[in-house]
Amino acid sequence: MLRIHRFFELQFASKEISRAELLDFTQDHLGRLSQQNEGGQYDGMLTQTSAAYEAFGGTVSNEVTADAIGKARTAAKETHFQLILTRLSGLAGTLHGQFGKESVEYIEFFPRGLTEVREAREAEIEAILDRVVSAAETYLPASAAELTALRTRWIDVYQAATSGRAAATGANDSRDAAKADLQLQLTRNVLQLALEYVAQPDKASLFFDESRLHNAKSSSDESVPDEPILDEPLRDESLPGENL
Repeated sequence: MLRIHRFFELQFASKEISRAELLDFTQDHLGRLSQQNEGGQYDGMLTQTSAAYEAFGGTVSNEVTADAIGKARTAAKETHFQLILTRLSGLAGTLHGQFGKESVEYIEFFPRGLTEVREAREAEIEAILDRVVSAAETYLPASAAELTALRTRWIDVYQAATSGRAAATGANDSRDAAKADLQLQLTRNVLQLALEYVAQPDKASLFFDESRLHNAKSSSDESVPDEPILDEPLRDESLPGENL
């Protein structure tokens, strides 16, 4: 059955096409297009496709970098939180031995005991450390500097981890936009070239190597899968442009 509307759809948006495959296909397409550009008739197409290719390739690299930074910062935050738990557990033992667990001094440090620290949300840790430092300045001045450093370091790693997540999210958004731009440009190229060679499907191989869209996915693609798209690229064998 002839489905003319498929010619109006965005191609290269299949969930089966990985980012690595799309970049490889585009790089090969640019080389083939250049070989057929002896008269300069494809200069505009080359310029636009190259720009879209470079933009998408750059965002993939930025995404990987941002993700790595985010993971490292998250690990640093989690490690420091464990150090806080260890240090405050030791402090609780000191207070218990020196003042007693029911004492005013102990309660000023830990009004709800260590359970409050263990079950605290990350956003609540700074306030707990503020209280602990303030109490230490009154009752254990020799420990105040160390606890202050513990608090300062927590603020640093917590803020860094938060900004790391934001950077990764921003990189993902940029990647998706750049990918959509490249898919759109490639679709335009297919339609423009098909219009030039109507009823000559053998000409498609001069410009495109479709097999490059069906290679194994890279590990980076599997870790951040592409969003699924409902329709597959144009593959209607009843049409003359079956190899597009």
